[in-house]
Amino acid sequence: MKRLIIPVLFLTHIGWAQNHVSNEIVTVYEKEVIVPGADVLEIPVNFDQANLLRSLPTDLRDLSIQGIDLVYTTYKENPEFDQEALNKRRMKKLLKKLPVAENPLIRWRAIGQSEAVDKYAARKLFHGFVIYYRPKPTAESIEREMAFIDDYLGEGTSSAFATSQAEVVPNEELAIESEAIVYDSSPILSAEPVVMEVRSPYGVTEADSYFVSTSEVAYAWTPYNYNALPEADFNIMKETYERHPNWKKTLVVMDVTGSMSPYIAKTMAWVKATQESSQIDAFVFFNDGDNASDYKKRVGHVGGIYGVHNTTFNGVYQEMRKTMRRGGGGDCPENNVEASLDGIRDYPYCDEIVMMADNWATPRDLSLAKQLEKPVHVILCGANYGINMEYLQLAYDSGGSVHTIEEDLEMRSIKPGKQFKIGKSYFTLVKGRIVRAKHKA
Repeated sequence: MKRLIIPVLFLTHIGWAQNHVSNEIVTVYEKEVIVPGADVLEIPVNFDQANLLRSLPTDLRDLSIQGIDLVYTTYKENPEFDQEALNKRRMKKLLKKLPVAENPLIRWRAIGQSEAVDKYAARKLFHGFVIYYRPKPTAESIEREMAFIDDYLGEGTSSAFATSQAEVVPNEELAIESEAIVYDSSPILSAEPVVMEVRSPYGVTEADSYFVSTSEVAYAWTPYNYNALPEADFNIMKETYERHPNWKKTLVVMDVTGSMSPYIAKTMAWVKATQESSQIDAFVFFNDGDNASDYKKRVGHVGGIYGVHNTTFNGVYQEMRKTMRRGGGGDCPENNVEASLDGIRDYPYCDEIVMMADNWATPRDLSLAKQLEKPVHVILCGANYGINMEYLQLAYDSGGSVHTIEEDLEMRSIKPGKQFKIGKSYFTLVKGRIVRAKHKA
């Protein structure tokens, strides 16, 4: 896909667009490579119309939306046709159905396709919205993410193994009922994969490769093309630690909930490679409650927190895998502060607390931040297009710092009423609270 980025702001009059909506021109739009734990949804519109041609899933408003592309064609039947006005109407239609799309962390792009030279060719191209989001994790999706990490690190297979309790049938003979899939780490026994589907309480999988024996069925992870991973900040832990050689005897508090697998894989590879000279004394992994129902999660008592001394890579890695397998996070908020407090209690000799946090998931327990007795250095994963303000507040309350793939911000240097910038966003401090600020040149 040949891409031309035009340095013009699109829909600049819409007040919520604190994240500038970039306007790009390509020959034909191609969806981005989807990383493990993520998904994509297309909402089509007609070539010259604004109405959405597909209903939005009711649970989409509760999920983490990371990016939205408005795709159209640059061809005009009438040279005087106002394409920008049509796109504005399309966006208003989507925002009415999906008000959470106003979240300033979401990357918005308007992408015009230039290939069509007449209306017939234009109508064949996709028009509408492409929404990149994180679905709620399931037992199957967590197994897929673990297999991705194992494969990346060369740590053997963790392909999800299903007992004969799950009914596996050819695609054209899809069963209506079956019992739950039961996972463990047993080896794959059969020789050749066949394309099949599984129906279970977790839902019907897409057609994929399954290994079949006389009495057992094992789901086979399709090898991931690591070279196809989109450019992102997956190496952020390594990059940040390399900028801070003064960090010694650190405790890493690490989010291992659903959709974090590219960050986990890169971090574990770095931990493995630097085991002999590590700056890390201990890890605390958290999964926000060991798959507890969301309504049962009480601040400070959510659980799903597991710690380990950094004495061997295998010990660290197995503790991480155990934590992932026991829970994927459920709802979006997570128990970052509870995990940090547990870590400080269990590893009191650690001088620095380093939190690997998901920028898309706000801590549910910020009210506990005042109990933190040590500064927390927050490493933000996924902060490419905006900064989750609540992590700035957490770092400020604890006297710590915030780090992106390229920047470091010491929160102790922040002064009331003075603007500061991190990433593309400006903030200020008002009565002890971090708030967004409109930049004044």
